[in-house]
Amino acid sequence: MKVHLLHWFFDLLFPPACFGCAMEGVWLCERCTHALHREPPRCFFCGLWTLSTQRRSAGRTCDSCRVKTLVSVYCSPFSYRDPLARALITQLKYHRMRPVAGLLGDHIAAYMHEFSIIIPPDAVLVPIPLVRSRQRVRGFNQAELIAASVSDHLRVPMRSALLRRIKRGPPQVTLSGSARRERMKNAFVAVGLPDVMPRTVILVDDVRTTGATIEDAARALREAGVRSVWAVTAAH
Repeated sequence: MKVHLLHWFFDLLFPPACFGCAMEGVWLCERCTHALHREPPRCFFCGLWTLSTQRRSAGRTCDSCRVKTLVSVYCSPFSYRDPLARALITQLKYHRMRPVAGLLGDHIAAYMHEFSIIIPPDAVLVPIPLVRSRQRVRGFNQAELIAASVSDHLRVPMRSALLRRIKRGPPQVTLSGSARRERMKNAFVAVGLPDVMPRTVILVDDVRTTGATIEDAARALREAGVRSVWAVTAAH
């Protein structure tokens, strides 16, 4: 309900125009929606496709990669190399176009249905937090907005307070792959822990680059007692 009210509010202030072709009346027209190519789920560590079988769901980490990552299942519909997907995320993060978060949440939910990814009944969504100073400047956490939309669609509760980022530093986009991994060591801590920890936490973010951010967030949650950590990003 909150997501739908947010969409209505922005439609009132800023009449919609398609982010892809500028057609008036919608934020993303049917033609541009079909132009977005959703890629099959891949192993979080090695990137190989991991489709559904009789024994496991799509997105599951490869057997050979289980000892190399703390992420059990990974879902990400779009490649960041796709110009339209990249434009949507840029509009959200750097131009404060919040309706994009709802669009990305729509696609993530549809993607999980398309590939028959069954979410455990006790799972919760946890958006990757920003450093507080950066969130104050931006005015919102884009991962939290996307997670709220996914929560609304899939009826999976969101628990933003379970994770806090404690390391400050330059935006990740300015760093090399190795520098990102070093920068993200012990960057997160689990906080506001309930008496009974959820068995499954699904981390939500806008873009996965090296995976270092998600990996360290997973570390913090696992150390706090979470049994299984999944990850969902709009793009990779």
